Formats: sequence, C-alpha cells, structure tokens
Amino acid sequence: GPVTTRMADPLRASYEAMPEPRLVAALGDCALGCGILGDAAEIAGPLDALLPVDIRIPGCPPTPQAIADAILTATPPMQL
Repeated sequence: GPVTTRMADPLRASYEAMPEPRLVAALGDCALGCGILGDAAEIAGPLDALLPVDIRIPGCPPTPQAIADAILTATPPMQL
C-alpha cells in the first residue's frame, strides 16, 4: 500500500536491517504510485522512490493469484 511520510524513515531502517538476499515488493496500485492516494501530501510517493523495488504487483487490491505468481516468478526454485 501507500507509504506515509511518517513511515518512510522506519521503512528504510527496516530495509537496512534485513539480511541479504532481500526482495522488495510494491504491492498494489498505491505502492506503485498510481492509486487514488498518489498525490496526497501525507504520502511519501511510490515505493520505488524510497527503496529498490524488485517485484511490482498492480491491482486495487491485487488478487492472491497475482501476488503468488509475482513472488514465485521473482524467487529462484529451491534446491532439494
């Protein structure tokens, strides 16, 4: 969803605290900057303005199938 201006710094801190490898998913139209909240003063902008986005999942809201497909496409298969 959208990232508010008050949550931008905690989001960056959380991202920096995650170990590698890490993936960032922009989930939904608001996170992609094309939702109805895209121009509000309290919104920090699209997620890719704050963090490197690996997965972009459009929709309002995205379907569970779209979320699963995008994550499975972005992650390598597990080695058994």
